[in-house]
Amino acid sequence: MYSVFFALIAMSVLRGSSETEFGELVTGKARQSSTYHECTADKAQDGIKIFYESTSNCTCSVTRNINGYAFWEIDLSAQHYIEHIAVTGRTDHQQSRNLVAYIGYSQLGYLPSTKQLNDPDKSKIGLDIYLDPPRPARYINIQKSDIIDVMTLCEVEVFKTECPCQQFGVKCKRYCHCTTPTCCDSVYGQCQQCEPGWIPPTCETECEKGAYGQDCSQTCNLNCLYNHCDAVTGSKCVEGCQPGYDFSSSEDCYDECQSGFYGDCSQKCGNCKFQACNKVNGHCEEGCDVGFTGERCQLACSKGTYGDHCSGTCSSFCYNDRQCDHITGFCGRGCVPGYDYNMDPQCNYPCKDGTYGANCTHVCGHCGNEKACEKRTGQCTNGCDLGFSGRMCKEPCVNGYFGYNCSSPCHCNGSDFKCDTRYGNCSNGCSFGYGGFNCSIGCIPSSWFFTKY
Repeated sequence: MYSVFFALIAMSVLRGSSETEFGELVTGKARQSSTYHECTADKAQDGIKIFYESTSNCTCSVTRNINGYAFWEIDLSAQHYIEHIAVTGRTDHQQSRNLVAYIGYSQLGYLPSTKQLNDPDKSKIGLDIYLDPPRPARYINIQKSDIIDVMTLCEVEVFKTECPCQQFGVKCKRYCHCTTPTCCDSVYGQCQQCEPGWIPPTCETECEKGAYGQDCSQTCNLNCLYNHCDAVTGSKCVEGCQPGYDFSSSEDCYDECQSGFYGDCSQKCGNCKFQACNKVNGHCEEGCDVGFTGERCQLACSKGTYGDHCSGTCSSFCYNDRQCDHITGFCGRGCVPGYDYNMDPQCNYPCKDGTYGANCTHVCGHCGNEKACEKRTGQCTNGCDLGFSGRMCKEPCVNGYFGYNCSSPCHCNGSDFKCDTRYGNCSNGCSFGYGGFNCSIGCIPSSWFFTKY
């Protein structure tokens, strides 16, 4: 009998290596619902696939015929990606038919509620299950779906697969960043140590904003925009600098904007008083320079105003509709007639008496009552002085006339009747038939002989 037993062992498949065409064979601690004689649970992992039984030995795992489902279960001690489960059964009996396999993360036992891998099949001996994609599991449970029956398992082979280095998860689609040359766990992706810039333990996620370096333990420069720096070295601010710092000058954002610039350092300050603007927001801390207004002093005073705080009002005598220089208040196109730009560029002072017109360059005519002319047009509002006429009172009376507006005729002796243009006095006496102070009195016929005194 023993010779037959050892012959069977020699004929069975003995494994000298765990590597096979199906992947890597993984073993663990087995248990079963009940045990028939010496046919313990570990017999399904001894490498002998042929059934043999004696009073003192057994090559397969066999349960007793008791009321209830029979099961066999193995604890692989850790989770693995399972890609193939092969169960070799007894070929000369029904004890290895109608089997169902389950996988799970914890002990399963009777009627497990976790993942069932196949449907029972009374025509099939053992199991041959391929999982695509491979599934993570720590426990493998084999059951016989018959409530009352003996279950015989001659060999249970569980094969795991490993992801390529630096990959893990279902179908190895997730990537870890472990320090070389180590690889991460194929199931969970855990690394012994991450490369700088990655969050342990899986090392698949880059450091969160604000952190960088080994295990993301270092803090980014607060000058980085959104506190986001290069996750590995921290030497570059990924999204640029906070306002007030110059990324074009230093990618680590340690250099402030040059004087006169703010924000991302490409924006020019407005017209600030005394000093440059705030480098962060562009505000002028001490107010605006003369002639400017606005939140950042970037706006010239509005039309009609000028000066400090734009509190000055342009003269209404500026030539171009009260528009003046927003800084000085000077009327850029000069003054309206009647105001002297050369004397006062702000056009607040009228011409001096006796002058008129543009920049007061014209001299008044001979206005009556010793009054000055109108300073805009030069007209004499009270008429002309004695001896002058015309709109500007600059035209002396023509021969033969005198007085206001040259309206009085002369009666002087002589062919031209010329008299004094102011009062009408005749230096050569009066003409025949006239007398009086300025020969303006006509004589009656009886006194013609008495016309000269």
